[in-house]
Amino acid sequence: MTDNNDASRSVVQVGYDWALSMDAKVFLAHVVDEALAMGDLDAGIFPDEALRKMRARVENLLNGFRNDYSNGRETDILVSVGEVSKVLPEMIKETSVDLIVMGAHHRNLFERMIGGDVDESVLRVATVPVLVVPPGRKNS
Repeated sequence: MTDNNDASRSVVQVGYDWALSMDAKVFLAHVVDEALAMGDLDAGIFPDEALRKMRARVENLLNGFRNDYSNGRETDILVSVGEVSKVLPEMIKETSVDLIVMGAHHRNLFERMIGGDVDESVLRVATVPVLVVPPGRKNS
């Protein structure tokens, strides 16, 4: 899950820096893994409601990143639901992106068993270059 932390902010900053250097449009994108939207039936939160909340949280976060980093640069927000390996190729085709900038993901064992390894999925299905920003990178 994308978070509003230093690592995520570093990735967004790198993406905008590259876009500025190439005079490019930015797409802030996230694929919500519906396998992780389990809900809590005991609390009356069903998986579809949990998924809706996850998607809304990600959209709000990406809009915040756009507000904080775009400096007027054209930026679209894309949030899809599904598996990265299935959704990403369609996103690439629909947007005609030339470069993917992403952070290195560190999922725990349970998340890898349920949703797989995001980094590996992206690298396997991407038809454009992928720039992976290490978690220790500091904003400039």
